[in-house]
Amino acid sequence: MANPQPIAQGGQWGDRNSQYNTWNLATRPTVTWPHRIGVVPEVATSWQQRDIDHQLAAITSGRVILSGTGGVGKTQLAVNYAEQRWAAGDLDLLLWVTATDRNSVISAYARAGADVTGFSDANPQQAAERFVNWLTTTDKRWLIVLNDLTDPADLARWWPPDTGTTVVTTRRGDTALRQRGRLIRVDPFEADEASQFLRAQLSDEDDADIAVISEDLGYLPLALAHAVAYMLDRGLTCVDYRRRYLDQRRRLEQIFPEQAPDDYHATVATTWSLSIDAADRAHPSGTARGLLESASLLDPNGIPRELFTSAAIRRSHLSELGEWDRDDITDGLHNLAKFSLIDMDDRRVRVHGLVQRAVRERLTDQKIDRMAMMVADGLMEIWLDPATDREYSQLLRANATALFIERGTLLSSNGAHSIHFRLGDSLTHSGQISAAIEYFQLLCGECDRVLGPDHVDTLLARFSLANCRGLSGDLVGAVTGLTAVLADQTRVLGPDDPATFTTRGELARCHGKSGDLVGAITALEAVLADHVRVQGPDHPETLSARGSLIHWRTRISEASDTLAQLEELLSDQLRVLGPSDMRTLSTRGHLANLKGDTGDPAAAVAELEAVLADRGEVLGPDHPHTLTTRHYLARWRGAAGDVVTALGELEALLRHRIRVLGRDHPHTLTTRHKLAEAHSDAGDAATAISELEILSVDRRRVLGPDHPGTLTTRHDLAIIRGKSGDPVTAVAELEVLLHDQVRALGADHPDVHATETVLAHWRTRIVADDVR
Repeated sequence: MANPQPIAQGGQWGDRNSQYNTWNLATRPTVTWPHRIGVVPEVATSWQQRDIDHQLAAITSGRVILSGTGGVGKTQLAVNYAEQRWAAGDLDLLLWVTATDRNSVISAYARAGADVTGFSDANPQQAAERFVNWLTTTDKRWLIVLNDLTDPADLARWWPPDTGTTVVTTRRGDTALRQRGRLIRVDPFEADEASQFLRAQLSDEDDADIAVISEDLGYLPLALAHAVAYMLDRGLTCVDYRRRYLDQRRRLEQIFPEQAPDDYHATVATTWSLSIDAADRAHPSGTARGLLESASLLDPNGIPRELFTSAAIRRSHLSELGEWDRDDITDGLHNLAKFSLIDMDDRRVRVHGLVQRAVRERLTDQKIDRMAMMVADGLMEIWLDPATDREYSQLLRANATALFIERGTLLSSNGAHSIHFRLGDSLTHSGQISAAIEYFQLLCGECDRVLGPDHVDTLLARFSLANCRGLSGDLVGAVTGLTAVLADQTRVLGPDDPATFTTRGELARCHGKSGDLVGAITALEAVLADHVRVQGPDHPETLSARGSLIHWRTRISEASDTLAQLEELLSDQLRVLGPSDMRTLSTRGHLANLKGDTGDPAAAVAELEAVLADRGEVLGPDHPHTLTTRHYLARWRGAAGDVVTALGELEALLRHRIRVLGRDHPHTLTTRHKLAEAHSDAGDAATAISELEILSVDRRRVLGPDHPGTLTTRHDLAIIRGKSGDPVTAVAELEVLLHDQVRALGADHPDVHATETVLAHWRTRIVADDVR
């Protein structure tokens, strides 16, 4: 290429106040090709090959933008790509630029221009422009790496042309960057990549320990490199290091080395600070930091996006930052995403766990406590009906759990935050009864320790625990717990407190489930009388108490005897609560089932079809109550003789329940049981037996061996075996079942009597067969 001649001209350049009159160009020695300019960082120790390396290797021209949060290894990816191309002889020019500001870019371009043209220019901008022009016209093969681009605006007019290759590394994710080149999102290592990275340097460590450390550090390359250096420097094992890492009294700078390894010059504790500051300065200023501080207390794997626009979050910042509205918060979230501090979609916000910890460590305990209450209020605000969306309920539970892990229980002299009970109830509604029992046990202990045994929230936690025991099939434990809670509620709250009434009603129902139907009815009659006396006959709780009493009366009376009582209750609920109230809809469903029990399955089908339409409209198609209505509708279709339709509806319902509630939810297990029965009714005993065998194992695993549902599945499986021509196996299974039922339920339980009856029947059949 011919060297340009010295020129002299006048005019303006760049800034309008910057004048020049004459440029003096000094000649320099011509460079030797190939040529490198700038200091390229070293490839890190134990470089870990990644999928992105393969994407980069296929690129020989154009612009590539590596975008991701601090510490994910963007610079090392660019280093590896540049060095591989250099070693392969693919480049005549390699220029490495630290692009943290516009002046750095112009200065690097000016130096490169002087090298490749042989002339030094007194004005760096003019020299930089000459270099960009040279890039456009040269036949040399070049690669420019613009590392750590802080602001895309700094490259205005300074983007290299497409005649060579440009690699940009940046934490920014601006939409405008996508218009400048191919944007590749750089995330932390995959789990196996992180383990391989550690294994290469910690060869004596156990694979399981390495995997745990990788997960603890969120697979972040920067954190893993620092952790390895720290362990090697101090002679620590992974177990030793993890103990220090989990010790929340240690700050991040105390568990990472003072001297960063390789070219990781920034420490984990400070690597995001500049990005946070920049995001917080962006309009609307002051929102990004507050949102990130709120997110630092929650689940890094996913936070409900609508939480940040909740009234609780918006109100909490009024005194500090002025008025926040939804648009301000939306823009603040986008600013955080633009600087790669969060990832988000329409429903979730994700934050790396180490970013959260770095943010938390800059907050006072008082501010964290205040923010924890604010976040808990926000979660309660958006946690309306956790039963209708399994995935969303799981997301809310994960965030409530993360909040408790970070701050402990939200207990104060005023009591327990209501989110404690919402989390436990959500576990219960999702069918995770064992987890709910464990949770309420912990909550009971904390409430007793902090609030005292007689606090209303301590009593509520004890009630919830006893109620979960009953749902698990531990009726003895439920009765014992409820009896003790009732005595304390009566003493502390008084006999006419609504909480006392609730416990009395649940205790009566547990007695009924234990087989004491008369005792349950007598207790519920007394509860109803007190409801009427204290709250009046039209109070919603009084109407609910009437419904519960009628339910148990149907267990010992003819259905026709209680049908009129249920119709009268429905009339009062329609008058007081209205047709769309959930309790009114439940009574309509109960009434339809009762008509089926009186021998009129066609009437049951007709009424349940109407209930299903109304529940679907009021509650939605995925609500558990809507699905329960479909369950009973299919049952009565089969009883009415339409076995084929019933079978098809149960199969569709099972798929729906698995999607909405999960495969192990008790309601899903109930539908599987009914579907097996429908196969038997349709004459397919083999399928019925096979399905019940599998269900028996699953119910034992999920509910426990003594749960009434588990015992019922065993009971019906034995009966179908007998009907299919195997009475010997039926008798053997019923004998074992009877022993387990007596132990679990007591000798006087109705289910025990039912098993005794069918066992006698199949024993008689065996004798009759032997005689024949």
